[in-house]
Amino acid sequence: MPVAIRDLLEGILPTALREALDAGAGWQVESAGQALLWVEADAPLRADNQERWSASHSSGLRADVVFQRDPDHGAATLQVTLANPTRQQSIPLSAVKPVCLRWPGLRRGSIQVRSVGGGLSHAYFPPSAYRENAVAFRPGGSDFFTVESGADGRSSNRDLPFLQMATVGEGAAGLVVALEWSALWFQRIRGGWRPADPLSWEAGIPVNGLTLAPGETLALPVAHLVAYEGDLDAGGNACRRYVYDRICPNLSGARPVPPISYDHWFGIGCDFTEDLLRRLVDRSAEMGLEYFVLDAGWYAGCGPGYDFSRGVGNWERLDAAKFPHGLEPLAGYARSKGLKFGLWFEVERAHRSSDLVRDHHGWFFDDGGEFLHLNLAIREAQDYVIRVIGGWINRLGLEWSRWDYNIGPARFWEKADPTGKIQFSCVAGLYRVLDTLIHDHPGWRVECCASGGRRIDLGTLRRAHTIWFSDHTEDAAVCRFMQLGANRFLPGHLPNSAVPVQPGEGDGAVTEADVIARMCGALSFDGHIELWSPGQAARIRELAGIYREFRHLLVCDFYPLTPQPARPGEPECAQFISRDGTDSVILGFAGLLSSDEVRVWPRGIDARAAYLVRDPISGSEARVGGKEIVENGLRLSLRAGAVIRRVRHVA
Repeated sequence: MPVAIRDLLEGILPTALREALDAGAGWQVESAGQALLWVEADAPLRADNQERWSASHSSGLRADVVFQRDPDHGAATLQVTLANPTRQQSIPLSAVKPVCLRWPGLRRGSIQVRSVGGGLSHAYFPPSAYRENAVAFRPGGSDFFTVESGADGRSSNRDLPFLQMATVGEGAAGLVVALEWSALWFQRIRGGWRPADPLSWEAGIPVNGLTLAPGETLALPVAHLVAYEGDLDAGGNACRRYVYDRICPNLSGARPVPPISYDHWFGIGCDFTEDLLRRLVDRSAEMGLEYFVLDAGWYAGCGPGYDFSRGVGNWERLDAAKFPHGLEPLAGYARSKGLKFGLWFEVERAHRSSDLVRDHHGWFFDDGGEFLHLNLAIREAQDYVIRVIGGWINRLGLEWSRWDYNIGPARFWEKADPTGKIQFSCVAGLYRVLDTLIHDHPGWRVECCASGGRRIDLGTLRRAHTIWFSDHTEDAAVCRFMQLGANRFLPGHLPNSAVPVQPGEGDGAVTEADVIARMCGALSFDGHIELWSPGQAARIRELAGIYREFRHLLVCDFYPLTPQPARPGEPECAQFISRDGTDSVILGFAGLLSSDEVRVWPRGIDARAAYLVRDPISGSEARVGGKEIVENGLRLSLRAGAVIRRVRHVA
């Protein structure tokens, strides 16, 4: 029999949960809907918290398995690589499941399951995007909970690819599972019709009759299992810590903090000149921002307004009317003002009339539509992207790129290969491109984007320092709801939200509360900020300075202090707290129809200690005993729409 996942998780998964597991392998491959039965081929090799072994199937298929423990984070990874060492085509596979767990020893009445919605552009409140979905499994009945990528093939087009389970009551503990995978996926937890039926948890990649040629191998996505003790919030923080410490890449050799940036897109689109951009650089510097990002519309072929798509694929040809002397003067001007310069790309999509399609049509999936999808399974296409983007990074000294992806790959993959195997080589190609560029340019910040937040997963997060989390930027309440929702699984340097300034909008169009509403993650500004008065710019600079003082806490632990709003009138408050519990920031927001006060009970308060509670907006502060906070909470006035409170341990 293959090595049992129950034994491998000893010392990682809390004892009660581990003992309730069955002795299965922890993964599963199926043919014609039936699970393949494997026998151990090689004895496990153990070294440095890692175990490797192989299993074989009677058809000749081989599975090489690597299990890696991370005791410091109570986590582990599991990866299975399938191989066909025979001289014949393999049997067809109907399912590949990098995770397959069975819990016959769990009482389903004691189980909670939680997920968060994907990064869509919802303009209503409260949106489904990043909405928490937590349910309890009943003792009887056929409970079924599923999350998935969505049909278009982008990994978070329906749900974020994290699924969490927790027991409740005394000794609460749980597990978060996520795949390192940027394509189609699903996860489901279900029980049978009878209370005694085992609880099952599966994470898989949709395939249909996938076969391996003689000598071919197929690496399944790495499965990440993050175990924890405590409630759902404890599990969310275990996941946040793991993602920040083990997944997210360094930037210039250091751990990233949430950035402060400007991007022209929302409010300006393609309607810019170099003169306008220079004025926007001036205002960005005046406001104390850190990055200036030139979004879509800089290359040849774009139309007016927001018609940027007709030019995608012209990555080596500038819009000469906008930039007769190239982009170097603008990049140099931004740097002269103390700003780091960035540039937008969308290399995986190209217009049919573009230079790249004309010169290399064979590199593309073509379904007959206006836009084609670059096939990154082709090595030459990968090398092209590395060369072109690397060239722009070197020429312009780029320190930021928004890596956009405004096309769903599933229909192209389905046409090219109905079995689903093509997505494995395409994802591997994308990873090679990003890995190479990040290695060669360690100071280049990657902001992953896919029509907003439609491709957020551990595969992209390993290769990104920030995420553009939604193309909805207009409504402050929607933006902070989505940022706080994303924080349930993701550290706060990732979800980037902007304050947009539309044509003709003056100082009064953006309030202090509007800016604070984007401080629950990375903070950015878009559009016509040059229309603001010097006084408004100075006030934004002050707010950005306040944000700088606490932004390091956004990558620490996160606690919602009020339930996620289910109706427009409900307020929302949350706390970000240092891992040692001595420093925190509380952000509070009024409901859309409410200006009432709210009382919250911060987490991590020591009743024996004293705390300095400071309002960084007004500068007022008070020394408060921990016992008083534990017993009475903190009262927040939400009449201004949004508040910030810094709470620091002082004795």
